[in-house]
Amino acid sequence: MNKERIDSLFEVLNFGDVDEYKMYQELVIRCSASFLNCSSHLDFLMEMEGYNGETLSNFMQDIEKSGLIDYFLSKAEENKKNKYIRGALCMLYVFISDDTILDKLIENPKKYGLEQYEITELIDKVKDMTLLKKYAENYNNYGLSVMNAGNLLERIGDVR
Repeated sequence: MNKERIDSLFEVLNFGDVDEYKMYQELVIRCSASFLNCSSHLDFLMEMEGYNGETLSNFMQDIEKSGLIDYFLSKAEENKKNKYIRGALCMLYVFISDDTILDKLIENPKKYGLEQYEITELIDKVKDMTLLKKYAENYNNYGLSVMNAGNLLERIGDVR
C-alpha cells in the first residue's frame, strides 16, 4: 500500500458525477467475468481501478498495516462535502480493525462527514469494552437511543 493507491481510489471516487450507469453497462458487457463477484458500487470501482478482486476488508487492512491510515483519513476529510464519496468511504470504514481509529471517526463525525446511522454502524464494529461503555454511558453524545445504549451495555456484560 502506498499514497499513490490511496490517491487513485479518491480519483476514482471523484468520478461520482459521471453517468456511472452507462459506464457500468459498457464495462459489464465488455468484461462481464471480471465483475461477477461485485456486489456494491465500491466493488465495481475497485475492480475498474485494477485492484483485481481485492476485498474491501483487505484494502483497509493494508492501509492500516502500512501506517497510511492518517493519510487516508486526511483525504476523506478533504472530500467530506461530496456525499457520493462519503457513502463509499463509510463502506470502507466498517472494515477498520483498530478501535482507536474507529473511535477517532466516532468522536469526530462532522470532521469526516458521518451521518448518525454511520456512527452507529462504526460503534457496532468496536471491540474495546472501555470504549463501548463510554458510548453507552454517553449515548446522547453519539445520537444513540436508550435501546442502543442498553444493547451496548449487554455486549460488555453490564446488566444495570
